[in-house]
Amino acid sequence: MSSEQDAYNQIVTCLKGLEIQTVEIEILPSALCPPGPPQVIQDEQAVGIPKALLIPAFKHALRVLALGQPHNPGTVMTREQRLNATMVVLLVAPEHLTAANIRKRNLLALCESASNTSQTNGIGIRPEFQEFTRALQVELNLLDSLFTSPLHKHAKSPTLWSHRRWLITKFLLNTPGPPRASEPARTTGQSSTVSPSLSKPSDLQQNQVRLLSNEFEIVSRAALQHPRNYPAFDYLRRLVTHLMTSTTSDTMLSSEFKDALCTICEKTHKLALQNLGDTSIWAFWQYISNVTVSHDPGGSADQNVTFAVKDTLETALRLRWRGEAIWGCLRSALASGEIVGICEDERRHGHRILKDWLVQCNLEGEGEGQDSVVTRDLEELSSIVGRAVKWIDLHWESDI
Repeated sequence: MSSEQDAYNQIVTCLKGLEIQTVEIEILPSALCPPGPPQVIQDEQAVGIPKALLIPAFKHALRVLALGQPHNPGTVMTREQRLNATMVVLLVAPEHLTAANIRKRNLLALCESASNTSQTNGIGIRPEFQEFTRALQVELNLLDSLFTSPLHKHAKSPTLWSHRRWLITKFLLNTPGPPRASEPARTTGQSSTVSPSLSKPSDLQQNQVRLLSNEFEIVSRAALQHPRNYPAFDYLRRLVTHLMTSTTSDTMLSSEFKDALCTICEKTHKLALQNLGDTSIWAFWQYISNVTVSHDPGGSADQNVTFAVKDTLETALRLRWRGEAIWGCLRSALASGEIVGICEDERRHGHRILKDWLVQCNLEGEGEGQDSVVTRDLEELSSIVGRAVKWIDLHWESDI
């Protein structure tokens, strides 16, 4: 057995044994590996793969994929062999479209096989349906592991997030039809479980609430792995939009769904305050705030978003934060009620706070020494706030 094939078998054996749960995968440099031949290290749900082992395994996986292509009709390859190869390829190259498409075709074939038979027989759930349910669960667990592990590029891979969006919209949001997510667990060591599709509208909305909440947790963890994770938040924005447009009127939104939106809005704001310079989080918070308030006007969501804007403004001034991400968000929120949905009176109040701060800042600046670090920081922040006030004055939109 070649060294490349041995490395490939080691990685496949380890990951296949953990495919029914979410694991944390880390690529280990040679300095962190124990002496001797490189070996995959496993500690419960944590897997360490030496880089010296991953590269030869990747080369072997590419050869396996090439043998399984249509231009090699004489090669007989099982479905499991192709999936194992794509798993190793995506572990190294998350933008490998061929590997992602092979996994899509596998799910489509299993779905078609499950659709050709009834879900249950006289004894229980049919094997075809069980096989498809397990394959979908394994696919979600693999993506969960790639997004939440400390890997180099996976958490913000457009190809992987597009693949996940395809999975969700194709199999988990259609009813009646194939399985949909029941309550995917999002902590390391737990798996994303899938259950049969639900036909009642109330069951469907409860399922969508769980799905939306769990997907937010995955995106939040991916955002911590890679700052400015625009592909992850774009995926979440598209998912929310899809769920909102799938209903014909606001009255069809359950109270649980509205509560889920409020919870996501609050958690996003907390995440943004912990990452003040991350534009992707602030941009998503603007979006989810507008969606939340528009479906609960005058309610608790409106009050929560108004408080969040005040809190953001006070935090930026208190910390003398000069980053563009938070000030760009504040300018837009105070200038237009359509950005986050707060009323004109509250926007005018925030506008006055900025103007009063500028006056106070000028008074403090006159009393400081011209060469002090405090004065220089204050002057820089004063310039930023001054430009923000001018921008708000220029783009102010009154409520009609």
